[in-house]
Amino acid sequence: EATKMAEVDPRDPFGHIAHEFKCIDANGDGFLSEDELFSGLQERCWGQDELSGLFEKLDTNKDGKISLEEFIEGISGGAMSKKLSAESKNSLGMPLAGFGCYQLSEEQAESAVCEALKAGFRHIDSAEAYQNETGVGKGIKASGVPREEIFITTKVMPGYAAWNMPEKGYDETIAACKKSLEQLQIDYCDLYLIHAPLASTRVDIWKACVELKRQGLAKHIGVSNYLPEHFAEIKEAGLEQPEANQIEMHPLCQQKELSKFMTQSGIVPIAYSSLATMSSWRAEADQGGDKTASLKEECQKVQKEVSDRIGKPEAAMLLRWGLQMGYAVLTKSVNPERIKANLDIFTFEIPESDMAALAVCDKQTPVAWTAAGFDGGVQNVSVAVTAKAAE
Repeated sequence: EATKMAEVDPRDPFGHIAHEFKCIDANGDGFLSEDELFSGLQERCWGQDELSGLFEKLDTNKDGKISLEEFIEGISGGAMSKKLSAESKNSLGMPLAGFGCYQLSEEQAESAVCEALKAGFRHIDSAEAYQNETGVGKGIKASGVPREEIFITTKVMPGYAAWNMPEKGYDETIAACKKSLEQLQIDYCDLYLIHAPLASTRVDIWKACVELKRQGLAKHIGVSNYLPEHFAEIKEAGLEQPEANQIEMHPLCQQKELSKFMTQSGIVPIAYSSLATMSSWRAEADQGGDKTASLKEECQKVQKEVSDRIGKPEAAMLLRWGLQMGYAVLTKSVNPERIKANLDIFTFEIPESDMAALAVCDKQTPVAWTAAGFDGGVQNVSVAVTAKAAE
């Protein structure tokens, strides 16, 4: 099909660039018009100053269109080197580096969030299910950073019968959002997500999200861990489509097919568990990292090689990899020095040859929810929930 996006060939050092070309080539004719180039790069958060004169630079044969060869030459030669910074944002206005709050106590959340904001983070990722939003709110207040400078995400836990957690409906979702806002000590959130498609009532939950946006309690609304079939449910219900999807994404689980779908659908991608392939990930007692250690050994060898080649810590390299794949990324630490180090991902780039080396690691193997007891990932659980509801 002319509009189908090509797979990235991990043996091709320019495969990632070719993939971007295919995504931007809206009409699939094998060339980029000026409109396609500008529209595609604006979706990737390029500013007008960066776009000025770019088409002319890339159109080296001056035929009024850009071929794949011109595109690759321009990128690999530095003509399109994207200048990302800690202030870079996606189309939602979300800073690309976020600070996550999972598995933090109330006290840890308060101190870590405060430290993160003082270090320069301006994107905080929270959730009802983390049970620490009071601490997160205190940390935001203690930082002294004005509310309007911070992008705050929170999530509603939809309920899950296997955990004896009642499924929420419309009214319960409205109430959950208001409770989160109260605990976070804010009047609105910048992004409100359904945490996972675990409830058979998820369309009603989404209706509530649409209403929360209408009321101004959420600037943007989206989902997490959703697959194309879950988006189809929303479309079939005639409802506004989610603006974002937060998913597990790292070299071992690169979500290529889902990423294609989101790009085609205009859904903003956000990555969580970007550091899941590290040996130190969730290594403390009862955090679950030991359940997935054997899955990651081969990938860790490649990561270390890339990290050594570019002279950057493995964590920074993995976060930068997520940025170069087009995602906003989330990180977390309670150590002030590590918090600062995790924001240092805008001063270097991973060469295309190393991006290709990391592409080989992909086995579409989720580990985050496996560590939490969901063998095979949360999406498999959602399939079972849907099947049971249909009985």
